[in-house]
Amino acid sequence: MRITGGIARGIPLRAPTGSTTRPATDQLRQAVFSSLGNLVDGASCLDLFAGTGAYGLEALSRGAAKCLFVEKERRALQCLKTNLAAVEKKCDCAVKRQFCLSSTGV
Repeated sequence: MRITGGIARGIPLRAPTGSTTRPATDQLRQAVFSSLGNLVDGASCLDLFAGTGAYGLEALSRGAAKCLFVEKERRALQCLKTNLAAVEKKCDCAVKRQFCLSSTGV
């Protein structure tokens, strides 16, 4: 699994083992972002059920201005933080540990 486009293209992403996190395939993410085109440039993104952070990182790589990652699983969060460090882009992003459908809000 890797980032498929933008300035971080080709950077591999870490994913936790087990069945609690099911990362989107490279091909699926590439199709989504190809459909979005220039709408991503300068956008603010929200990556709910972030898991590895693949969608948010893909958006940042393709020009999104900022991203909030929301994930509750500890192992997925560890991978997400590792993936953020691997991209090394100075970006406006935040990681929040919580169940994204909880009543406390984001």
